[in-house]
Amino acid sequence: MSADEVKSGMKRRGGWTVAWAQITGVHHSVCEDRLAHRVLKRENAGGLCLAVADGVGGGARGDVAAEALARHCVDVPAALIGKSDTLAQWMRMAEGQVQLRLREVTFSPGAATLVAAWLDADGKGHLMHVGDCRAYRYGNGLLEVLTEDQTYTHIGEKPPEGVPTEAPARMVGTGCMGEPNLRPLSLSSGETLLLCSDGLHRDLETSKIAETLLSTSKSLQTVCIALVNAARQAGSEDDITVQLARRSIGVGIAAQGWRWLLDWSRRLMT
Repeated sequence: MSADEVKSGMKRRGGWTVAWAQITGVHHSVCEDRLAHRVLKRENAGGLCLAVADGVGGGARGDVAAEALARHCVDVPAALIGKSDTLAQWMRMAEGQVQLRLREVTFSPGAATLVAAWLDADGKGHLMHVGDCRAYRYGNGLLEVLTEDQTYTHIGEKPPEGVPTEAPARMVGTGCMGEPNLRPLSLSSGETLLLCSDGLHRDLETSKIAETLLSTSKSLQTVCIALVNAARQAGSEDDITVQLARRSIGVGIAAQGWRWLLDWSRRLMT
């Protein structure tokens, strides 16, 4: 993917619409951002897992670290969705998974930052981020920032010599992730969840992100492309990745019906 080529797509499944767009940094030969998503089977009530991971600049094979991290997030067993303790335990394993994948291609250190969400069909679940990837929730014309950047400036830590204060102080792959900071997340029908790498928000103000979301009334894929282009025009030279997820109106009612049918059929079999 060239630096001026936007890669995008969209899927509709299980009551969810998921769309994404990505562009390689101006001075990068390879995009080191990765995204992943998985809509759970209907028997699991149409839950959704999605992630955006950003390979840390200056590290070895940031693309490999980001791919391993994003994949680990969406490969979570369906039974863990909604259970913060066991989900946190699963994410503690991410550190080892990233290091293991990196060792297959290099002995140099590498890492990635992350934002990920795990939701059931009712739009309830958990959100987690590491570093300076962000999550936003958009609905009724209002945009809410759901995460706080874990940069040296924001968390009040002194960076190593030569590292800028706006650099991420937490990342996965170098033992600097810290304890998984899972937080409850709720997404109502019709609301949109936005996950992105810092390439989007570093130069594009939150008000401009909201303006782009409000002014683009077409498909979610079109919105993703508009956001990526807006960030590039605002001066971002980094890799830029955006992923949007929206629950269909009424999906919660349908999910409740499926759960009732499944519970009823299980009782008949016992």
